[in-house]
Amino acid sequence: MYSLREAQLLFGATLDQGPSTCPNDLFEGAPDRILRALKVHANTISHGRLSALEESFPLTRDAMGEALFNRLTREFLEAGHDCGGPLDRVGQGLSDWLQAKAVYQNWVALARFEWLWLESYHSAEAAPLCYADVSAQGEEELLAILMTAHPSARILPSEYGLAGAIGIVEVCDKLLIVRPEDSVLVHAVDDDVAKLLAIFKNTRSLGSGIETFLASSPNAGVMQCMETLIAAGALTKEISSC
Repeated sequence: MYSLREAQLLFGATLDQGPSTCPNDLFEGAPDRILRALKVHANTISHGRLSALEESFPLTRDAMGEALFNRLTREFLEAGHDCGGPLDRVGQGLSDWLQAKAVYQNWVALARFEWLWLESYHSAEAAPLCYADVSAQGEEELLAILMTAHPSARILPSEYGLAGAIGIVEVCDKLLIVRPEDSVLVHAVDDDVAKLLAIFKNTRSLGSGIETFLASSPNAGVMQCMETLIAAGALTKEISSC
């Protein structure tokens, strides 16, 4: 008699490696009926993962065409990618896999965007830094404010026609994806804004962040960049635990 944990591990190994790894005493019933049931269950899981990829990458699927998208995503799953995780993580690594397959770069860019959009959507909640948090502060207090990038903020290059494909009309260096409240928003930003956001990946004071930024970009408009990040909701104020 197997424990529940042992039975689950053996069942998972059977689905992953095939019926030959299934112990004879794991299931009751005739071998042919057990095999038929395992096939049905495996097909159900496979269909669920393919459907999850379709729902996670609708723009990529439309750009590729349904037939090609289905063939490539089936290859992706059959190669063993994401087969052990939850459905909402099935597409992790798809864009890199597509790039390794040397498919059209526009499709790779779309897949990368859609995955980062999903990451932003599923990210932790946090109140975005707003103008009210900084407007009433004196210079010393303002520069001492601790802040960090919003957990939903993601930056990616605007390349291979990506901006136009998702409805961004501005010519831009980077795209900022962020969910400051209920909805995921996408903003066209330049390299300086992306660089400033990266500086605040780890919590630091506003003064320290500005100093670090200006050390490498002395001629950049740091205050305009900061205003862009605040307006987008891409920063959050670190709350002291004291």
